[in-house]
Amino acid sequence: TLIMTNKGQYMVKDLIGQQYIAIVNGDEYPSTEKGFWCNGVKKVYKLKLENGMELKATDNHLILTNKAKGIFKWKKLGQLDSTFTVCISNNINYKCKNDIFKSKVNSIVYFDMERVYDCSIFGINSFSANGIIVHNCGEVQLESYELCNLSEIFPTKCESEEEFYKVLNYATFYASTVSLLP
Repeated sequence: TLIMTNKGQYMVKDLIGQQYIAIVNGDEYPSTEKGFWCNGVKKVYKLKLENGMELKATDNHLILTNKAKGIFKWKKLGQLDSTFTVCISNNINYKCKNDIFKSKVNSIVYFDMERVYDCSIFGINSFSANGIIVHNCGEVQLESYELCNLSEIFPTKCESEEEFYKVLNYATFYASTVSLLP
């Protein structure tokens, strides 16, 4: 898979453990210091577009789609079919605002078991893989010696938006406090 960077296109294998600047739709976005990393061996499918572009990805990898004019949505590869239009990064005029190009899905077929990789891109949480705009994991970067403390809330149990934000604040306060304990 080729990744568009500010230094040209690079294979994922060349960006493992290397910070880089991703180019998505003509704009620059920095990756984390680790660049790409391996997520194990998983079932991989091949997405083929009508314009001839191809991408191998897991069935749950998010792809940017344009189901209706001007409405963009992230969809899992496994949810796509020939009625979907996939968004393609427009890097013709690098560093200029561009319209997003699109192409209809032609087919999605099982390919093989392969090593799969992911990365985190600040600000946009996506990157251009073989020219197709895909989502990344959106990892939150921590400072040295900082701990990750997750908390859980149930929005469906909140009776109002105000209550939801109150619960969210409590959960954030609790998780932050736990990380300060010895």
